[in-house]
Amino acid sequence: MKVSQLTADDVEIYIDSEFKARLPAQSEQEREEMIREIEHAGRFVGTICCWRDGKGALTLLDGHHRYDYWLGRREETPIGPPVVEEILLPEREAALDWMDSHALAGRNLNSKQASAIRGRRYNRKKPAAHRPKKGGQIAPLSDEGEKGGQTAPLSAATVADETGVSEDTIKRDGQYAAALDVIRKVNGKAATDLESGDLKLSKSDTIKMAALEPADISHCLKNLRYGSKWNEGLDNGAPEKTPQPEQPKDTAGRVIPEGLRDVFGVSRSASSMLNSAARYINEVLKLDIPTMPQSAVKVALKDLKAAVKAGLAHAVCPYCKGRGCQHCGQHGYVTKDQWDGIPEERRK
Repeated sequence: MKVSQLTADDVEIYIDSEFKARLPAQSEQEREEMIREIEHAGRFVGTICCWRDGKGALTLLDGHHRYDYWLGRREETPIGPPVVEEILLPEREAALDWMDSHALAGRNLNSKQASAIRGRRYNRKKPAAHRPKKGGQIAPLSDEGEKGGQTAPLSAATVADETGVSEDTIKRDGQYAAALDVIRKVNGKAATDLESGDLKLSKSDTIKMAALEPADISHCLKNLRYGSKWNEGLDNGAPEKTPQPEQPKDTAGRVIPEGLRDVFGVSRSASSMLNSAARYINEVLKLDIPTMPQSAVKVALKDLKAAVKAGLAHAVCPYCKGRGCQHCGQHGYVTKDQWDGIPEERRK
């Protein structure tokens, strides 16, 4: 392991969206305790852990909440940056497994979060060929290979022994984790909310939902959000088919990642409202009021439009594809002025 001092100038930390999505949600109490600990000590307690991927990017594994807090306060606080500990791991799957093992050891998890993490560890160790679907349901992961009785790299017994639960529990955990992965592809936040308990659904019903088509899963998630029974509106066991909506795109024609769609939607609404306000002001100027300083109003209106539009989301950041990086200030998107300053070859 290597330890180096983090500064905004010499270390760029990469936030991997998949890694961040797998983190157990931080409660308000946990956040308050974290802030109190940092402020009381006058420094960041402990290290943030990173892994250097195959492309050389220093990817954050542990310490996302502390790193986010530092990014938001670094201009206004004398507290120095956290120390970075580089974890030496051979590949991405090993990095994901390290994160899950670390989460099991160090966080206060609810039963569903612990189940999902154990299941992911079990599934990750199983060859993909041993993870079939049967009859539209997510099948249990077998401890035996296909023909010839080939042994899987890690059995349910091994994971059970590591985590202190039974083999049967591990196998059910594997089904639950696989179901959440299916749901996460449809709606990442909903999968996280199912794990945390913010969306109430039993593990067995979560597995049933994951066996449906993506549009049907979306339908069921809406039921849960509105407080209805998850399978309300089912017709012979399946909800009515709904067409897949067109993916929203930015001004450059790139599909906007789900996590950025709200800010792009608000930016477009703000732009529309600004244009409407400008039309009203122009109508006022047409009234030809003798004491109205028309030239000054026109200049002020032009400056106002420029100032507002300068802060609106224009395009998904072409450097990080929406994940957040140094180029976009960790926002995941760039403004019009930032976009105009990006080399043409990088925009494509």
